[in-house]
Amino acid sequence: MTIRANLYHAAGDDREVDLDSGETFRIDRDRLLWIDLDTRAIDDIDGLENARELLVGSFDLHLGRASQRTNDVMKVLTLVSAIALPGIVRAGVMGMNFKLPFFDEPGNFFVVVAAMVAFSIAILGAARWRHWI
Repeated sequence: MTIRANLYHAAGDDREVDLDSGETFRIDRDRLLWIDLDTRAIDDIDGLENARELLVGSFDLHLGRASQRTNDVMKVLTLVSAIALPGIVRAGVMGMNFKLPFFDEPGNFFVVVAAMVAFSIAILGAARWRHWI
């Protein structure tokens, strides 16, 4: 049994109820204080449960916002690395110590730089087309 049921059961001996109106017209003063204490305790517990639910909800909101910011940062970092990676690979190949006939002519340097820029523009265009940026 709950506290409320116990208190009402204990107060039942001294309580008289007018069956027509449903009003109590005789209750011991001590028992009335216990019943009032029970009502206030239940109201306080309800208030604490409501505050707990609000706190949990605001914490969930905070975690969701932090996750969204992390996702935005990761999206930017991924896009930057996707744009830079083709150029980095080409620069690495051009900087190796072996001879290729393509690299003997000085004008081909600008072809490689143009290819790096073209790949970067293509990656940006694909990202914009997919609504990633």
